[in-house]
Amino acid sequence: MKPRLHKPHGKNKFCGPTALSALTGISKDDIAAIVREYSGRRAVMGMHNHEAFEVVNQLKGSMGTMAIGKPGGRTTLAQWMAGRTDAQRAMLTLVNVTDHYVAVLGDNVVCSLQRGEKLNIASARCRNFRFVRAWHITLPAKVELPRALLAARKDRALLANRAKSDKAKVTALAGQLGIAIERDDWGSGDIRWILSCGDEALWHAKLDNDGLIADGESIEEVFYDAVMGGESIMHDWAEALDKLERIQREHFA
Repeated sequence: MKPRLHKPHGKNKFCGPTALSALTGISKDDIAAIVREYSGRRAVMGMHNHEAFEVVNQLKGSMGTMAIGKPGGRTTLAQWMAGRTDAQRAMLTLVNVTDHYVAVLGDNVVCSLQRGEKLNIASARCRNFRFVRAWHITLPAKVELPRALLAARKDRALLANRAKSDKAKVTALAGQLGIAIERDDWGSGDIRWILSCGDEALWHAKLDNDGLIADGESIEEVFYDAVMGGESIMHDWAEALDKLERIQREHFA
């Protein structure tokens, strides 16, 4: 199959994933996911050469050094591209310019600074960036994501579907039980859910009938102690569902 530069796609906006997406056809987000799995980093806002090698390796491809710039050299990307042989011009190439990656094939370059558009080097913003080094990339006829990444994605999808189902159940059950749900992301940044007394008339009557509230006592305090068991913060929908189902068994059976 004749080599070609792909239109980068995905939400990641940084240069390494953009260049590798253009070279492989894999989304920028999947490129970043491979890097995260390999490096343990949470966010991919920049890449190292060894991470680019790992991405290509995970895609069953290979990278070979095409040329190495002279230390302290002043060769621009445009000058380096002009000096390639015909064989090199036909190769899919990842180029490291100063603190930046671009994808090159023929006279065209794909760069994150031009929104991933394929442009002739003569009109590319990166044409005067200093060339550092380049690697030609060889890929299988069909580029596929690593099985481990696909399995992890499947697991995340299952968890997301389960959370969606739990959320629907929590919303419905909380309405039946007269309990309010409030989102709380104060402090650590973790999303939590606070369950509190929503229907005070309902709970005042129920707690009064059970002899759990005295005249003048705060319904919120009694609800917190007698119904919530002193714990109103839930860390996910599954925990909230467990709490509501327990309340349903204990107070509505």
